Formats: sequence, C-alpha cells, structure tokens
Amino acid sequence: MKSIIPHLWFDNNLEEAVDLYSSIFPDAKTHSLMRLPDGNVMAADFEIAGQPVKGLNGGPQFRFNESFSFFVECDDQEEVDRYWEALIADGGKESQCGWLKDRFGLSWQIIPTRFMEMISTGSPEQVGRGHGRNDEDAEDGCRHLRGGLPRLTEHEQEAASQPLLVGP
Repeated sequence: MKSIIPHLWFDNNLEEAVDLYSSIFPDAKTHSLMRLPDGNVMAADFEIAGQPVKGLNGGPQFRFNESFSFFVECDDQEEVDRYWEALIADGGKESQCGWLKDRFGLSWQIIPTRFMEMISTGSPEQVGRGHGRNDEDAEDGCRHLRGGLPRLTEHEQEAASQPLLVGP
C-alpha cells in the first residue's frame, strides 16, 4: 500500500475550499485541479501541513459531519486564535471544546499541544478538570464539554493543570 489519504466531498465549492485552506495554512500546496470542459473544478489534490488530501465536487447529496475532523495541534494561544478566526470567518460556526466548522461544513479541532500534554500526563483530578468533570471547579479547566466556551485558552489549560486543593 502506498498511502491512505482523506478524500473530501464538497458541494460544488472545492476550488474555493482549496483557496481558503491555502491562504490559512502557510505550507499548504495545490498539486492539481482537474477541470471539466466548462472550466469548473471536478477534483483536486492538495496538501495541508504535509497531509495529502483529495477533494471532489460531488454536489449536495452528502454533507460533512462531526464524525470526521482535521485535528490541528497549535504551539500557543496566538496560533489557536489565528487558525480559529480564519476557519470560522465568512460563515463558519463555533462548536465546543476546540471544535468548529468552517463555512463548507468541514469540522476542525484547534487544540493547543499544552492541553493534550496535560490530559495525557496529568493526575486524574487534573484530567477531570481538563474535561470539565468537576462541577465545583466550574471556573477552572476546560468547561467546554459542559456547554461553556468553544475555544480552548491558555488560562483554562493552566487552571486545569494545577493540583487540586482540598480542605480549609
């Protein structure tokens, strides 16, 4: 087997999507656009952050949903904010806990690497707060899974990573 490549079905706006992703991600590349006789794009091969992607202008029969998303690991809050704002611009929608949909309906997870480190190496209490499991810690940690803010912030990551203080 040579590779496994995501293949995305767009509703006749594939070229617009490739242009958007190329403007957002600095290392994005368009390898090919297959055009129909009328000049419209039928298929594309492109790359985002080294990940090859194929796209098809298949029409409205199938829509994107949250069962597929691109997971973007960000180094800092500035990077989270930059990708977040660019992907929700012009009709995208915020969801919860770092998730959003771009204007084409494609889901993205914009996640700081610090958050992933915290939930993979933290104590059970820290991880629980990171996932918003402790009601008494509602002001700390990632409240997003309980319906709070959609975007993960450095403040919430730091609060979730602190030891749990119990007692007077």
